[in-house]
Amino acid sequence: MEYGNKLRVEICCGTSCYILGGRELLDFSQANEAELADQVEFSAIPCLEACSTDNLGEAPFVRINGVVIGGMTVLKLRATIEKALAERR
Repeated sequence: MEYGNKLRVEICCGTSCYILGGRELLDFSQANEAELADQVEFSAIPCLEACSTDNLGEAPFVRINGVVIGGMTVLKLRATIEKALAERR
């Protein structure tokens, strides 16, 4: 699922995700939104409902082009975005 030609990054902002690092992920998205605006669409989601799904890891969760990834950190998010963008070239 792509948002136009952009990479779609949805950050879970449910209580657990927010407390366990979602806030930092939102800060990262806001700090990089202008720089990546032509390539990445960031959005905050009230809850991805991923906590109750087995084998997705731990909060915080991010969905990138429809794929939910658990245990997200700012460094992991940056690397995941860079890799996804490089694969498009």
